Amino acid sequence: MASKTKEGGTGWVPYHIPEDVSLNTRMHLTREQVEEILPILQSFVETGDLPD
Repeated sequence: MASKTKEGGTGWVPYHIPEDVSLNTRMHLTREQVEEILPILQSFVETGDLPD
């Protein structure tokens, strides 16, 4: 794929994904992981910013 970029360049290269290929971008989180990130997400909901 990198060989298809302009010489010395980088970036996205068009790539056809066949119809019979299934892609899933869901995150798989444990309950413990959710418990850890929930306060961060709640802060984002309330303020529009992520905490430091």
